[in-house]
Amino acid sequence: MNDALTIVDTRYAGDQQAFWWPRATVTMTTVAKKACIVIDGVKKQTSVTTLDTDMPLQPNAATPAPDGNPVTINSTLLVPQDVMVFKLLNPRDFEQHWNAIDLAKQIMARELPPTAAAYIVSQVLRRAFQYLDQCLWVGSTEYQGKVAANDVRSQYQYFNGFIQRMVNDATVKSVAGVSTFTNSNIVGFMETAIQDTDPLLKANPDKWNRLKFVMNPNTKTLFDQNMTIGTTYKNLGYADRTPNYFQGYEIIELYGVPDNTFVFGEFINDGTGNFAIAINAYEDMELKLERYRPEDERWFVQGKMKMDVGYGWGQQIVLCTTLTTASFIA
Repeated sequence: MNDALTIVDTRYAGDQQAFWWPRATVTMTTVAKKACIVIDGVKKQTSVTTLDTDMPLQPNAATPAPDGNPVTINSTLLVPQDVMVFKLLNPRDFEQHWNAIDLAKQIMARELPPTAAAYIVSQVLRRAFQYLDQCLWVGSTEYQGKVAANDVRSQYQYFNGFIQRMVNDATVKSVAGVSTFTNSNIVGFMETAIQDTDPLLKANPDKWNRLKFVMNPNTKTLFDQNMTIGTTYKNLGYADRTPNYFQGYEIIELYGVPDNTFVFGEFINDGTGNFAIAINAYEDMELKLERYRPEDERWFVQGKMKMDVGYGWGQQIVLCTTLTTASFIA
């Protein structure tokens, strides 16, 4: 088993700055921006109960009879699935790097240099969160055993994400005739999504705090361009910062949402919203750094998590996407 530490810079001359430049990445934006409730402590699975009844009104009668419309109790089942991070790192690789000065004198006592260890663990964790954020939206268990390890879809194979579930759910409302997003058609799709939303949601006096668009930064950029570029006056100049609202509804930029896709619904991080993430434990979102084996020179970085996603009511979601059920089959 090879170690995962590749040191390209072997000049080991001059001096080294105290700070490093890790490549840009992102945390789990869906959680950080509070788009969903996170259900903690799910060891095996959990159910979120759904409840409804219909047409309860009837004429008055001295001896009433049941209206024949039941109170229906159902649930959404969330079953967190395993996902792991594991890398092997050999501290001796730093013998050809500036950080060699931080290595122990004795070979058998060598550990990862403290600065290097801190940056490595941080970057591995952030990269893990980046791909988990995408898996929340475009995950598909159909990829398991069908895609190569170097195929990016291998990062999305652990559980079915929100979009996979929505395109396979006939109750979710879909914007018709969706094509590749441009800065000229994006607003029309957003107007249609608002129009197609359940009137019960739009009648809620608190709708401005509850109903939101979620889209990725590329889609948001197209929206920004529509608001600021062109000959149609929108009270914004080329240099203005575009508000994160459309017709009063908030727009949340989430890295994990795919291109040519947005969702309009109740994105709230408590039980009154419509979207949930189930995990084994918040504490799992930390990485362990230890020696691999007593007789081995290498150290390991490891993390283990369990995660799943779900929503309560498809009827309360409007999906706009070019993706189909076939998009999630390898």
